[in-house]
Amino acid sequence: MTFRDFILMFPYEKNKDSVVYVAEQLRELKHFLEEVTGKNISEEAVCQAVANSRKASSNYQQQLTLRKDHDPVTTITNELYAIFMCHLLAGSEASVKYTEMLLNDVKKSAKGRKDCM
Repeated sequence: MTFRDFILMFPYEKNKDSVVYVAEQLRELKHFLEEVTGKNISEEAVCQAVANSRKASSNYQQQLTLRKDHDPVTTITNELYAIFMCHLLAGSEASVKYTEMLLNDVKKSAKGRKDCM
C-alpha cells in the first residue's frame, strides 16, 4: 500500500480570489478522498458537515464570550477534550452535541470571576 499526500494551501489575504482558490482545493480534496477510500462523498454529506461545523463553531464562540462573566469549573482534561471535539471531529454531530452541552454548562455556571492571583 502506498500513501499519498494532499496539502491545502490557505492564502494569507481574505478576499474573493482566495475564497475561490480554497473552494477549488476543497473540491479537489473531495475527489482525492473518494479515490483513496473508494467511497463516494455526497454533496449532501458535505453540506451537513459544513452546517455542523458552523453550528459547533457558533456554540463554542458563544461559550467563550459567556466565560467573561461566568466562572465554569474546568480542568485541563476538559480543555483537551474541547480541542479533540472541535478539531478532530469538526463537522460531526458529536462536535455539535459537545459544544451545545459546553455552552449550557457555562450558562449554568456561577456569575462572577474570582481572581486567582
